Amino acid sequence: MDVIPSACPNCGSCDLIQNRAERDIENEIAFRSQFVKRRLDHKPDPAELMDLTSFMHGGPGCLLTCETCGLTVRREPQQATYATDIYDHDLLTHLYPRYLNPFREKARQCESYLPAHADVIEVGSHLGAFLQAAGEQNWNATGLDIGESSSAFARHRGLCVKRKEITDAPFPKHSMDAIFIWNCFEQLENPAATLRAAHGLLKRHGVLVVRTPNFEFYEAQRSRRRALAYNNLLGFPYLMGYTPALLASFVRRHGFHPVAGFDSTVVTMPFPDVSSRNQTDFEQVNAPYQYSRPKAPGALQGPWIEILYRRRDQADVL
Repeated sequence: MDVIPSACPNCGSCDLIQNRAERDIENEIAFRSQFVKRRLDHKPDPAELMDLTSFMHGGPGCLLTCETCGLTVRREPQQATYATDIYDHDLLTHLYPRYLNPFREKARQCESYLPAHADVIEVGSHLGAFLQAAGEQNWNATGLDIGESSSAFARHRGLCVKRKEITDAPFPKHSMDAIFIWNCFEQLENPAATLRAAHGLLKRHGVLVVRTPNFEFYEAQRSRRRALAYNNLLGFPYLMGYTPALLASFVRRHGFHPVAGFDSTVVTMPFPDVSSRNQTDFEQVNAPYQYSRPKAPGALQGPWIEILYRRRDQADVL
């Protein structure tokens, strides 16, 4: 039986209409497979296709859009979880620097918003690249990730990762300077619960950074499949599709004030090896959306978007 959202997690409306049919998603998935295959110089092992053609929500499905607020949600044949995803340790070691360098840049971009020696959490810490970058900024960083294989990899590198969700995180209330959700907010079935937990853990005026794929970009670029392919957007392998305006307003309603937005791209395309031709192609496609100066959240246009918020109390708006 299909997993069908009963109501919009943004506004609660039950008026969900089809945006993209399963047939269209299947066509994009087939193009994605060919796109990846043409850029490999060998027949890949299944482990090499993780996060290239193999995604938690990367299979057949259709997209439903809320008529009331515009949020898009995925309907698919069965529930999915990445808790038991298996990664190849040697391959991850090879790929790790390609994750680390972009996260170093993101940490530097956020540095001016945080105090020295900040206590920070990353939700969905994956391989731990941001945790290392945060440590290099002299922040005290803890990762939260339910993935068994990815968490083990990060711990092996000496990083602090707890296999917990933020709703069960063992931290005192109002003890954190910042919480980063770089790569999983769009996969959360109950994003409101995550935002409530983040609000409770952050100090007054603490920082929350949320990154998601930009559904507005996905819709606008459907005829430019190369741009979608180089940003892991083909088939839209994500549970939720946020536009910049929707993301800003949704998080705002849970006690946060948007401060700055950043256009961004996929962190890396995890090909086992990247030829100079493919690297040039990737850079040319994504050149307009590389990390840049802050923008108003409503002005974001990149394939991925990042919005930095400050925690707000009722007293702050009186």
